[in-house]
Amino acid sequence: MGRTMTDVAEMQAIKVHVTGSDVPLVPKVDPPCPYRTSNRTVQLSAGNPIVLTGYDPLREQLLLLVVAGPVILCDSVGDSSAAENNTGTAGTYVAPRGALLPQSNNQYVIPGPDALWLATNSVAAQVSVTTVRKTIR
Repeated sequence: MGRTMTDVAEMQAIKVHVTGSDVPLVPKVDPPCPYRTSNRTVQLSAGNPIVLTGYDPLREQLLLLVVAGPVILCDSVGDSSAAENNTGTAGTYVAPRGALLPQSNNQYVIPGPDALWLATNSVAAQVSVTTVRKTIR
């Protein structure tokens, strides 16, 4: 038949020693994220180019979302200040000196640490910027 509580209490405990287990006794902790992000939105106006970012050896990439624009992405202060990028009919460019980034629902990904400038000939252009940087350990 079945055992009673008194039978179980009379049983002796069996000692067990586990060796070679692949189950860690202490849970593994993941290292902290090796990247950090920061977010901001910049406002531009016609004839007033801005330094988007200086040279940053720890920067992995920039993600740009042109909220209102278009804007010109330049790799030198000379290009950002050029008349082709800052004058004319708002929002239209004949021969911009730099990369034309139209207003879009897509993010532009710019890899690397180089310095960048933004210019526009629009009354009010806005660009949301996400910076992804390596952390120092």
